[in-house]
Amino acid sequence: MKKILVISVCMLSILSVWFYFYGNPTNTLEGAIKKEMPYYDKREIIHIEKLNEFALVISKANPDDLTSENLNTTHSIPTISTFVGNDEEGWSILNSGWRDTLNPNDDLTYFLRFLPGDRGVITFGNINNPEIKTVKMKINNEFVQTNIVKDSYGNKYYFLIHDFESQPNVKGFSKDGGFIYETRSHISRLLWLGLS
Repeated sequence: MKKILVISVCMLSILSVWFYFYGNPTNTLEGAIKKEMPYYDKREIIHIEKLNEFALVISKANPDDLTSENLNTTHSIPTISTFVGNDEEGWSILNSGWRDTLNPNDDLTYFLRFLPGDRGVITFGNINNPEIKTVKMKINNEFVQTNIVKDSYGNKYYFLIHDFESQPNVKGFSKDGGFIYETRSHISRLLWLGLS
């Protein structure tokens, strides 16, 4: 009888430790996204960029799930959410947001956000011209290709994680490499967008 009791206590202890470290869904980034992202069940996760000690989650409200007559349901604004942590200690949301374009007729929009600590910045924006297939940003006098992601409705967005660039310049190119559109931003506007 004593053996059964000792074995039962050992098994319960092992199960408790396992559930503590592996059974908590917020220990994973995916669990934290589901638990902490506002209106998670109404959002489409477009892209997850998991980096050392933080992660960026690009998502947007599903237009089919929007019910307000005041909202433009054909194009909802994406959100970049920053999560901090790791899989061992758990993840939590730091901030979330996106800026809507000041001019929706621009072929490309440009925004910047400072990342946690001294990890640089993320440059991101909408690709409003369907002819734009590649987006490049000038970093240290060299144009670097950005990452492009697409939602289930066909809307495209670009982003690039990099060190702060004082003379931002983003260009959009066609499939054959032809130049289509260029956007430049003023440093005062960049700082306002990044700090808000």
